[in-house]
Formats: sequence, C-alpha cells, structure tokens
Amino acid sequence: RAQVTALCRVRPIRSIRAYSRSAENRDNFAREMRSKLGIRVEAVTSGEECVRNADMVVTIMIPPASYLLMNQLYENGIAPSRQTWLYDGAGVADYPEFWDNVKDAGVGLLSFGLYHPQMTLSALGKEVRTLYMEQHKREPNRLIFQAADSLFLVADAITRAKSTEADPVIKALRETRFEGSQGTVTFEKEQGLYFQTWKNIPYITYQLTAKGQQLPDTLLIQGPGIELSVDKLMRPAR
Repeated sequence: RAQVTALCRVRPIRSIRAYSRSAENRDNFAREMRSKLGIRVEAVTSGEECVRNADMVVTIMIPPASYLLMNQLYENGIAPSRQTWLYDGAGVADYPEFWDNVKDAGVGLLSFGLYHPQMTLSALGKEVRTLYMEQHKREPNRLIFQAADSLFLVADAITRAKSTEADPVIKALRETRFEGSQGTVTFEKEQGLYFQTWKNIPYITYQLTAKGQQLPDTLLIQGPGIELSVDKLMRPAR
C-alpha cells in the first residue's frame, strides 16, 4: 500500500493490476487503493495476467523469492524488456549474491536503494565507508550503514537515558536527533503510517546496465539533490 501510494505521488500512474493467491486479499487491496488513489486498480486472477504487457512490474520481495521471480520474468520475456520496466522496491540489487542468482535477468533492472557512492555522506558515514573499504576492499552496501546507525542510535539513547532498562531507552529513542551516516535521524511522533520511523531517510534510484555490474558503476537516476531523470534510462534491447 505504501509502495503504490509513493509511486503514484512521483509518477503519473493511470492504472494498476494487482495479484495475490488470496482472492479476498487482492480484491480488498484493489477496492481500498481505488478509493484512496482515484485511479483504476484491478484485481487479476493470475501472476501472468498481472504482468503481461505492463509498462512496469514492481516487486517488493526479499531473496530467495525475489530472485526466482526476476528469473521467471526474464525467461518469459516479460521484464526487463523494451515493453516493460522492472523495478525492485526491496533494494536487493546491492546484495553480494545478487548476480550469482539472477545473471542476465538483472540487466536493465531499476532498483530502490539507500546508498550509492555518489551520495553525500555525513562525517560518520565517510568514516564507516573508509573503515569498511580498508578491511574488505570493496564498496559497502546500505546494510553496512544501517547496521552502524542502529548500533550508534541505541548507544546514544542509552547514554541519554542513563539506563539500559527498556522503558527509559524507548523514551530516549522517541526524542532522538542523531547525526547518522546519511543524515539527521529523528522518529515521527504522530500516530499513523510513519509513527516511530525515520520518515525522511535519503534514498536513491539506479539502474543496472550491464551483467555483473557493481554499485559504483550503476546508473544513478535519482537521489538526494538529484531530480529523477527518466531520460537517462537504458531501454533493454530485447
């Protein structure tokens, strides 16, 4: 629901096809999204019907299911293709084992991400990146920065709470304003979709343009301070 809402805010989406193995779930989803977004949202009865001849297929799955789906879409000539973009909203393209599992199916993929070497990092982020590259001789992915921020956020809350007990630490976390690896972390206090989350987390969109391509060589098409540039996209040849 959040993914569909976000897509409709940044692109002029006219219609959506949604599939679930549960007829009740897909019908409820379609009805709710039609009411919320004011566009055509159709519940379909098969995965093939959902993706065939679509302008874009959006996946929000983690491995191994995401790898299986990407390979199936590619092997059936659906996406990525000249007809249909494939967008990975789960951000799995920077996983170390990604290319071992998808091979040709990854070429042309558009991916959500939380880190790219062209992003501007805070002092902490630069330090994390430097230490990681010294030890591992490769570019870190988003999980490294998330792990570092999580550790430092909890340590900061414990310091401010002057306690390791749950309630004082939770209270301190709610008042967090911490300079993390990629920006100032705060947590939403209002009840609702964003409650107790970092709402304004920096994110990027990039495209894989060659088999085996590593993150530094991918095509960055949107990020903090970088407006979405769809004219940069490489349309798959097939």
